[in-house]
This record gives sequence, structure tokens and C-alpha cells, in this order.
Amino acid sequence: MEILITHLTRMDGDRVCVAGLTEDGEHVRPVARTGHLTRGDAAIDFQLGNVVRLGNPRHAPENGMPEDWLIDVDDSYAVRTADDAEIHERLDAVAVDSLAKAFAGLEQHGHNRWAAPPGRIFQSLAVVRAHAWRLIPQPQWERAVLGYRDAGLPAVTLPVGDLRLFPEGHELDFGVLQQMMAFLRMRDPVLVCVGLSRPWANDDGPELHWTQANTLWPDRASLSEWLREAGRERLSRTRPPTLRTGDQLREFFDGLDAQQFDGDPEEDWATAKARIAASRTAGLPQDT
Repeated sequence: MEILITHLTRMDGDRVCVAGLTEDGEHVRPVARTGHLTRGDAAIDFQLGNVVRLGNPRHAPENGMPEDWLIDVDDSYAVRTADDAEIHERLDAVAVDSLAKAFAGLEQHGHNRWAAPPGRIFQSLAVVRAHAWRLIPQPQWERAVLGYRDAGLPAVTLPVGDLRLFPEGHELDFGVLQQMMAFLRMRDPVLVCVGLSRPWANDDGPELHWTQANTLWPDRASLSEWLREAGRERLSRTRPPTLRTGDQLREFFDGLDAQQFDGDPEEDWATAKARIAASRTAGLPQDT
């Protein structure tokens, strides 16, 4: 079985949740037989846009998750990377205009949050066209939420678990979030790979399958373009500065002078010249 990776979501610790589409447009969520899929797996074979051949897949639906397939991670590998046109064609072919069309039995809980009771869902993965969308940073919870106009529900707010927003761990990278917002700003609608969580209780409420945004895809726009821009920005944080003018050179050394260094300070040039002159006649001091 081969799937196109379209969902890539951060989990606790180093774990990630991966899902994708078969050639027939069916969603599949690979689940490791032993251990878990990790960020390391997502950085190699299970990257977004890769077509992955799953190792020894066996259908194993559980807890209202009919898309679950057990796999051997070590025997799974990427066979190719799909281009943007193929990715968007396959996403658009299965996209719907409302969460209500994707998931049966949704109920509103709290402020525009939607969830389904266990036993009342028939799928847990989908693709939704989000119109008039907005990404809302929530620094106090180290997350962002997606709000948009849904064709079948009065209002929708989804927490975003897109792994690209959490490149270093569990904390949201607000720099990457701003890049994504800037790139997606003029794109409407945005295709959103959505999912239902495994059942869990919020505060003292019942256990529910909660809706969430797994991955955001710009409609009819280049994902590769955004990934390149995000990569260039992150590289610029660590790349040494390019010095092309005298002013840039002076600014660079002024910055070094302002830094605090451990150990003995470097001697000034006048002292260094005097020591050099003395060494020409008497030689440098010898260690005893």
C-alpha cells in the first residue's frame, strides 16, 4: 500500500501523527506496530508530500478510528515526492465545505469548539475548504487556532497541530507562524487537513473526539514556495553576516566589541606593538 502524506501533526514528546491518501482517495493513518512514529521518521520518509510504501500494513480500526493501519516502520519507505499540482489535485478531490459533512454527530462545546461522542463517528480524517479564515496566535497556551467560515456550522475554531509550526519541539515557533500567515494571507480558501482526536475529557466533561487542524495547505499555490521561504528565514538566523561595505565591517566589529567575553581581555594595539618591538631585541619572555 502506498499513501501520499498529507497530515503531519505534533504529539507529546518526540511523537508525531501521520496520515495520508491512497490513490483511491481513502484516508490511511499508519500506526507503528512497536514504538511510535517520531520526528525522525517525519524528517526522512514520512515528510509531507512524500509517497510512502507502508511496510506490512494491516487494517486495525479502533475507538472509532477506521483509518488506522498497523505498519512496520523499518520496512516503510518513500518511493517519490509528489509535486504541488498532484498534491492539490488529490486533496481537492476529497475536500468538503463543512466539518458537518466530514464528521457525523458533531456537538458544540465551549467557544466554537466541536467534538463528537464516541460511537457516533464513521471517519476521523478529512479535508475541508476553509473560507474567510484567520490564524490566531495564543501565546499563553503555546499554540495557534484556526477560525474560518464553515458552510454547515455557525462558527468553527480549531487548534492547529501542524508539525511545521513546532520545528524544535512542543513549543510553538511564532516566527514560523508569522511566515505561514504571510504566505497564506492572499490565499482563500485554504485546504485544511482535519482530524478527530482519540477520546479524551476536557476538564470535568465526558470523553469526546475533538476536532483539530492537522495541516494547512494553500489552495492553488505552491507549498514548495512557502517551505523554501521558511527554510531561508531559519537559515538566516544562524548564517554569518555578509560584509560588503566599510560600514557593515565597522558595525560587525562594533558588535563584537560590545559582547562580553570570558577570560582575559585582548590587549590593545599600542601594547601589542610595544611587545613586538621589544621582542626584536631581547626576544620574547621565556617560561620558567
